[in-house]
This record gives sequence, structure tokens and C-alpha cells, in this order.
Amino acid sequence: MEKETKKIKGAMMTNYLLEKSRVIQPMVGERNYHVFYHLLKGADAKMKADLDLAEPKHYEYLKKSECYEVNTIDDKELFLEVSNSFNVRIIFFKETNKKRCFFLGYEVSYK
Repeated sequence: MEKETKKIKGAMMTNYLLEKSRVIQPMVGERNYHVFYHLLKGADAKMKADLDLAEPKHYEYLKKSECYEVNTIDDKELFLEVSNSFNVRIIFFKETNKKRCFFLGYEVSYK
């Protein structure tokens, strides 16, 4: 943690619980793969065109939950936060590599 800003500089994950049923099919009213919603709302026109992105309702996986927006979540702001996180000193990503990471999220929710 940085002393002045109190921001976390890094972390290590030791355990991760993944509910298999949520990966296969989300419950109605529940969103999974949150970063994909952030990408669809926050990406600029060029990135959307480069990744061939569409509205959330056009993706089979996302359609299953019937939940495309949450009033308490700002997907655009969270997209910027995720995108900016690629620029921290420890893991600086080139712009093309950032796009590749977001493309992986797109592939998971293939339309």
C-alpha cells in the first residue's frame, strides 16, 4: 500500500471459489462477467468497432439473465478503472495488449 495515497499497489490471490452453476448459466436478474458489461458501456467507438461489440442483448450468455444494467453500478466508470489498472507501474500493458485482454471477455460471451 502506498503511504501517501493509501492505494493498494499489488495483491496476491491464494484461494478462489468459483460456482460452476453461475459460470454455465447465470440466474435471472444476476450479472456475471462484470467486466464485459463494463466494456460494452465504457469502450469508445473505435474499440467497439475493433472488437465488433454489440448491445448486451445480442450475446447469448448475457441474455440468459435478462439483466443488462444495475442502478447502483456505473459500468462506464468501472471500465475506466479497469482500463487504467493496466497502467500501474508493476504491470504496464501496451494498448494492443489491453485490447487483447478485453477481447478475451468478449470471446467468453460470444454473440
